[in-house]
Amino acid sequence: MPEAVPKSLAEALKYDDPDNQVRYHSSSSGALIGKGGRQAVIFHGQGVGIDDAKDNILRYFQQIDHGLHELLHNENAPLVLAGVDYLLSIYRKVNTYPHVLEQGVFGNPDKLKAEDMHRRAMTIEDPRLQKAWQDAAAYYRKYAGSERTSLSVKEVVPAAFYGRVELLFVAIDQEQWGVFDPTANSIHIHKEARFNDDDLLDIAATQTLLHGGMVYAVESGKVPDQAPLAAVFRY
Repeated sequence: MPEAVPKSLAEALKYDDPDNQVRYHSSSSGALIGKGGRQAVIFHGQGVGIDDAKDNILRYFQQIDHGLHELLHNENAPLVLAGVDYLLSIYRKVNTYPHVLEQGVFGNPDKLKAEDMHRRAMTIEDPRLQKAWQDAAAYYRKYAGSERTSLSVKEVVPAAFYGRVELLFVAIDQEQWGVFDPTANSIHIHKEARFNDDDLLDIAATQTLLHGGMVYAVESGKVPDQAPLAAVFRY
């Protein structure tokens, strides 16, 4: 999200009149909107009612909506909302992005990894999601076999960490254990999990998302060339 968008409700309200400011603490029923995590809040404090709390949430969501427009102003990609139902219903009231899907990922997303959230979103049966996957596959095929693409875990994981991965397909039913050291730019792959190993496919997916790339977590049969992962590089 753009830097001007507050990362929390507290940041969104920090310039309010302190006498009217809502006190709150984080809840385990937080909401994830699009790619960015957003925690729900429980309100408490003197003189602040339910209507005030809702108004503050609305104002916060309006700022997120403005940030999404800055981020997605030339896009028509489908946007899946994820989180607890009452927060999603509030967000829909302020949303102005025209491609938000009716279906969402409902429940508490706090403990889910980014790729797990994406995996659940991709199970939503919506023609726009299917078309997005088909367009992504066609985009990969356009560059397949060139230096812009790779099926190598050893090449893709560092590239994702350094923000080079524009598009990533990753198999949800496979694991690739190993260790990646970004300081030394070294990667070691193991046939079986060892102490301190990570699933390198998860690292590739997470880093791609953190750097603004697109990730399609799909069954291995839908990954190009039946590989554990497949990437298109930005450069």
